[in-house]
Amino acid sequence: RGALMLTDARFDAIVSQPSHPWTAGASHLYTREFFTLVSDHLEPGGVLVQWIGLAFVDEPLLRSLVATLLDVFPEVHVFRPISGAVLFVASNAPVDPLQSARHALAASPQDYARYGLLRVEDLASAWVLDAEGARRFAAGASLNTDDRNQLATRSAALGKRAIRARDATEILLPLDPLPARASQLERLYLMRSLVQRSERVRAVNLANGIEDPAQRWTALGWARIVDSPRQAASHFRSALALDPDAELARFGLLALQRNAVEAGDPAALELAAPLGGVRAAVVAGWRLAADADWSALRALEPALGSAQWFDPAYRDALRLRVRWRAASDEPSLRAEAAELASALLQDRVSSEDLLVGAQAFGAASRFQDALQLLDELSRMRRDRRSSLAAVELLDAIPADVEPALQASVRDRLERRRAPARNAAMAEAARARNRARMEGEPAERDAKPE
Repeated sequence: RGALMLTDARFDAIVSQPSHPWTAGASHLYTREFFTLVSDHLEPGGVLVQWIGLAFVDEPLLRSLVATLLDVFPEVHVFRPISGAVLFVASNAPVDPLQSARHALAASPQDYARYGLLRVEDLASAWVLDAEGARRFAAGASLNTDDRNQLATRSAALGKRAIRARDATEILLPLDPLPARASQLERLYLMRSLVQRSERVRAVNLANGIEDPAQRWTALGWARIVDSPRQAASHFRSALALDPDAELARFGLLALQRNAVEAGDPAALELAAPLGGVRAAVVAGWRLAADADWSALRALEPALGSAQWFDPAYRDALRLRVRWRAASDEPSLRAEAAELASALLQDRVSSEDLLVGAQAFGAASRFQDALQLLDELSRMRRDRRSSLAAVELLDAIPADVEPALQASVRDRLERRRAPARNAAMAEAARARNRARMEGEPAERDAKPE
């Protein structure tokens, strides 16, 4: 604020991200007077990007901040890139986040890929209020000013009254800008991006807006596949009962039965029989990879390589393409495995992604990179099989590559491994759950969530 007062320069963008907004100075970066100063220093079409942690505000304070921005800027949008914070984007000119994202991603894809922004949908999934939604959200709220600075006087004392992640979803959901724009986006990819952000409620809300019942059940299945596999399986079966050709539902159901596919279970293979193209190749690839039949998996490369980014089978196809290359004796293919793994790891990653990436980097003699991935994996929740596989990969890294880090990674991997008896009991419980899930009839008459 002091810097802006001492210059006549104008800027395309001004970013304000102070910590602890109740502190002296920082609290005055959230007032009408500061926003007016910013507006005076923006080029036409320029933007202010303002951060606030949700732990520092309650609902009235959040509404007040939006109202204060709208008192200065005619255009305000709100994004929630992580569960515990929001970003306000304010401008004196109209802002179209989707079109802006398309231009930005086309101009500098690698810069955004570093942060998991690969598609417009990755940006859209963080968009929680458009300009109209912001105006409705802020209606009637008081303004935050230098002489009545609510962040300075109230924020530090909020305690448990501050907005929690679940509260933020409930507060903002009625004004969600995505349902009205879903037709402009790859809806299923958008929903999966929301699920990865732990925004399941928004994903389900989008799915319920689909008119075709089979497509709606399919979308609901993909919305629940992470947090409630059994319910997701029921949704996929409901979709198949209405439309046996609902291939995305069939593939989703098979993804939930992957262990059975890898074991060659006849019922799972029969379920997979109608699939075609890349999804059929992925299901076949699961079984071949489980058997370490890399030459047969390599023969599936044309189909696996045809996967489109928005297809739910895309990441599975990419993992399989990495794995057969990493298992090859050809140095050029191992180098390709590392390059493909780098693409896999640009997006939000799972423990399986980290394992596949570590395998690829190790095969390409990029042991430092492999160790970094195993370090990240050792700090995540994972099953015993993942821990065992990670230890095997760690054993293949030369002892002189960061020995201290290797020791700490090994300690975490082995210390957090479940005892064999507990693992066996857990596997038996999973088997019982799978049996119940696979024997559960389709809920033809169930209502959408």
